[in-house]
Amino acid sequence: MSPSRSRLRLMAAAFTVCATAIPLAVFAGTASALPEDALPGDPSLSDYSAPESDEDVTVTPIDFQVSNQLEPGSSYTLRGFLYEPADAKGCTTVLQANHALTTGAWYWDIPFEQDRYSIARTIVKESGISFLALNKLGYGQPDHPYRSSDRPNGYTVTVEALADASHQVTQQLREDGYEHVGLIGHSAGSEESELQAGLYQDVDALILSGFTHLATERFTAQIATQEVPRTLTDDYPFFFGDHETRDSFLFTDLADPELVKALHPLVNETPAGEILSIGPQPSRAVAPLIDVPVLTLIAEADEIFNAAGAPIDEATFLSSDDVTFNSYPGIGHGVEFHRNGPEITQDVADWITARPGALPSCR
Repeated sequence: MSPSRSRLRLMAAAFTVCATAIPLAVFAGTASALPEDALPGDPSLSDYSAPESDEDVTVTPIDFQVSNQLEPGSSYTLRGFLYEPADAKGCTTVLQANHALTTGAWYWDIPFEQDRYSIARTIVKESGISFLALNKLGYGQPDHPYRSSDRPNGYTVTVEALADASHQVTQQLREDGYEHVGLIGHSAGSEESELQAGLYQDVDALILSGFTHLATERFTAQIATQEVPRTLTDDYPFFFGDHETRDSFLFTDLADPELVKALHPLVNETPAGEILSIGPQPSRAVAPLIDVPVLTLIAEADEIFNAAGAPIDEATFLSSDDVTFNSYPGIGHGVEFHRNGPEITQDVADWITARPGALPSCR
């Protein structure tokens, strides 16, 4: 059972007191003073500050208890942040987010020019709904202000297990009074969101970013020759192996180099089970069952999921009468983090606003 609204407020107050002792390393466009090549697990990464409330958005630390599908009877904590409209009390609409490989809850509210690039804050301000950003099972760095979720054996954290954990969170949101729950995912998080929406039929809208069911030849080779071998010796490897390789897959020259560098120290290790299970993309089997509004954001220069797969994907949503595919030229897999990212996130907010039956505003 998720915390009550009153308990959430107490958690926020306590967390704010703790956060004031943490130095600010990256905020409002200032790049990190940490080494650009810092790898996941660097103890100095605790110098980051946690997300804070502003005049438009109230940010609250929040936890959920879930079990790991491959460990019957297990109990793990997922940790992250709830973003709510500051001028709307008792909001009953929430957009629940699932991040990609190597990223985390920070993906939705990066500590770099937040007025431009924060996905969570823009959606809350423009759509008037709440936004839930959690570190998925196994993700996060210990003692990090962006908070860390519990870490099971990485080989047990599969795509299917992550979709099931997300489903458990959705159930708890419903129990806590949320009448409308949407899902938004990026990359692997889109795969898991689509799998959840089709398998469990438990959400009111689905937003997918940086994802199709057609992987590029380059990415397929990277998985086979680099990523799978890494999982044989480490249940939580650094997916892509180094920042240079990762950046080459995620960004084009339309991304701000300072933003790219600022994200390096935030990169998380990835559960081996997620890497090993994502290839078959099991969500393709249940996509025809999804009967809620669907929005997909396609990066035409994506080096991971080929934009040529978009027409095929669009045709698979047989049960939905509201399917939108937006394509954006010149940008890569890190869709919202290119220079036109703010416009793309605004498109998402506008799409939500145009569907009050699925995700009504709390204002």
